[in-house]
Order: sequence, then structure tokens, then C-alpha cells
Amino acid sequence: MRPENTHDGFENDGTSLEDKETRVKTFDWADLLRHHPIFSALNDKEVRSLLQDEASKERSYAAGTTILHAGEVGDSILLIGAGSLDAVVPLDGGKQINLSVMRKGEVFGEMGFFEARPRSATVIAREACTLLEIGGSDFRKTLEIHHDIEVKLLLTVSKRLRNANEELLSLHLHGIDEKLQLFNAKLDVEHRIVDTSLRAAQTVFDQTKQRADEVISSFERTRSLLQITATVIGAVVTFLVSGLGYFGYSELKSIRDMGKEVRAGADSVKADTGSVKADMKSVQEVTRELESTRRQLDETKKVMSGLLTSSFEDAVSKQEIATAKEGYARLRGLLGPSKPMPEPLFNYVEVRMQRPSSGAPVDWSDLLKWMAKDARDAHTDREESWAYYLLLVNSLLVKPNEFDATLKKFRDVVAEQKSRGTKAEGIDKEMLERLAGFVTRMDPKQGQSFRKVVDLATSP
Repeated sequence: MRPENTHDGFENDGTSLEDKETRVKTFDWADLLRHHPIFSALNDKEVRSLLQDEASKERSYAAGTTILHAGEVGDSILLIGAGSLDAVVPLDGGKQINLSVMRKGEVFGEMGFFEARPRSATVIAREACTLLEIGGSDFRKTLEIHHDIEVKLLLTVSKRLRNANEELLSLHLHGIDEKLQLFNAKLDVEHRIVDTSLRAAQTVFDQTKQRADEVISSFERTRSLLQITATVIGAVVTFLVSGLGYFGYSELKSIRDMGKEVRAGADSVKADTGSVKADMKSVQEVTRELESTRRQLDETKKVMSGLLTSSFEDAVSKQEIATAKEGYARLRGLLGPSKPMPEPLFNYVEVRMQRPSSGAPVDWSDLLKWMAKDARDAHTDREESWAYYLLLVNSLLVKPNEFDATLKKFRDVVAEQKSRGTKAEGIDKEMLERLAGFVTRMDPKQGQSFRKVVDLATSP
């Protein structure tokens, strides 16, 4: 059961210092927003709009209050006006990993805001604190006008991910389960978010570049026109004064002043062009930062993939099929819905099938059916075939009555794959021959049955 001193959003009030939520904003949020590195681009009208009660709420919490829970879905962001908070990742058995201490001026909750995903960390008041919670719908309207605020928030996300990544790699946890639990609770969710954030930053960059190109082109044309105009005015004045003595002093001064104003306008356009180019450079820098963060997270993902693969191997070697299924599912969650599963997973099952620890054949059908279905859902033909090869061996040795039905399903699978141009190649044929030799050694008659599988899989 959840504690009472929690808060999810505008609908669920938290416990304040006076045991009730502060309804009137007492903190000078306008001043903080005007001088904040992320929100300083807002004008006074936009600040006032964001601080209206319909758009934001001021909340006060006592020390020790849980403000956000990991796993909750949130659609708002929070700004710290006073006090400090701890961001932690809870583990089983009441343990937790301390990720960071957040202080005045820091923004949090942006992870849930950008994709409406579950919160990736629990946030607890380290001391009495005052927060401004800005509703998601109103904040999105602000971002539509100020893309620079979104870019700055994405940069904050990037830095936070780097810190979390370094924190994970520096931890000395006891046992693989704690490492995997931490990764699933924290970095896996955020890795997907940074991919989305990177795409958002690229979109902002593309939009900014397009607008900037148009503005720069227009500025350059205007600047050239102004320079030509100034030159023409100067030439005409010089011609008329020297050739005709046409103008009096006041008229001449007026035209010369006009030429100076035109030149000043050209210089101003040049300065504005430089400003737009600087904005483009800023967006490019943020995009590169996010790219760097994604590469770092990819490296961490490789480490965790290795840990999960080892965990799966350990479960298979112990013939703990339920644990192996769980490890396989966690690895799928890490890799994503369509990436091929590592080949060693199938090799581990093949080896253990041939060398059961108890001497008697073990029924692997539950795990292998899971692996076959997963490969089908992921549209990875080769892995689906591998799972069926093993499943058919399992049927012959442990559940012979199921062989014909399983072979019929495999025949349909092969037909579908061949219609897509997929056929058994070197690695597939090697696996089939190994399995055929194994089954023949165990039972020559069943070895003849498995030859049907080999012929089916390798036929043109």
C-alpha cells in the first residue's frame, strides 16, 4: 500500500508543512523564472500565464516526504524554489541507490513529461522544500513557442543520464539481480527516452536550420540591397554636388544622414544574421551532446546485455527453466521488440540438451515455445527456426507424441519464411547436422525422424 505522503499530480494533493497543500503562491517564482538559465527567454506575460493557478501549483513538503514514486506515470515538471531533494532508485528489501541531490533552481520530472513514461526514480524531500509544479498541457504550449527551452531541458536530461550511467558503472552491488533490477528501473527506461529526445532535438535543429536559412538568406539580400542603396545615394550626392551644385547645405546633410542610416541598417542586419547562426550552433551542440550520451548508454547496454546473457546461461546450466524464461524476457526488454536475440542463448540450450545434468532428458518445451513465439513476434526468422530445431529435438526425445504436430507448425513457418526469401544457410545447416547426429546417437529411429526436419529446412 502506498504511503499517504505522496503526490502524483494536480489531482492528488501531497502533505505540506502544515499538513495541507499551499493554495496561494507565496514564493517569488516570477523572479526565479526570469533569471533561470532554462526559462529566462520567457517574457513577463508568459511568466504570468505560467504562474496562473490553472497552469501551475505551489507545493510545500516536510523533510522525509516522498514526492514522486518510481513507476508512477506523470505529465508535469517540477521546479525547486527552496530546500533540497534526494533522487533514489528503490531496490528489493528496502534498499535504495542514491543517484543525486537536487537543490534550488533544478528541474525534475522531465523524464515522465517528455514521453508520459513511468517515473524512473523516487524523489524524497531531503529537507523542507517548496516546489512549483507546472502542468504538462500548459508547459507544452510554452515549448511550442520557445524551442530553446526544450533544447535546454534535453541538455539537462543528457547530463543527468551521464551521471546516472557513471553511478551505475561505479556501483559494487552484491549479485547480478541487484544490478539488473537497477538497470531495468533506471537506465533502460531512460535510454529509450534519450532516443526520443535525440529525435526531438534533431527536429528542433531541422526546424531552426530551415528558419535560420530563410532568415539568413533574407537578411543577406536585405543587407546587400541596403549597401547598394547607400552606395547609390553617396554616388548621386557626390555627382550632383560636384557637377551641378544643386543642393543647399541642409538638403545635402539630410541625404548624407539617410546614407548613414542605410549603412547602419545593413550593419544591424549583419549582426542579426550572426545571432541566428549562433542559435543554430547552440542547437547543433545540444544534438552532439545527446548523440554522445546515447553512445555512452549503448556501451552500458552492452554491459547489461552481457550480464543478462550470463544469467540466462547460468539458469540453463542448472536446468532452471522458469528462471531462464525470466532472463530471456528481461533481455528482450533490454534489446527492444525487434532486435535479434544473441546466438549463444540457443547454443546454451543445445549444449545442455545434449548433456543433461541428471543424465535423463529434460523437457525444455516451455522455454523453447517461448523463444519461438518471441522470435516470431520480433520477425527474426533465423532465431525462430533455431527455436523450432531445438523444440523438434525435444519432442523426439521427451514428448514423441507431439512431434508430428510440432513438425506441421514448423512446415508452415518454413513456407512463410521461404515466401519472404529466407532460407537455411551455413550456420543453420551446421546446427541441423549437430542436432541430427545427437538424436541419432540417442535413438537411431528418432534420428531418421529428425532427418525430415533437416530435409524440410534445407530444401530449395
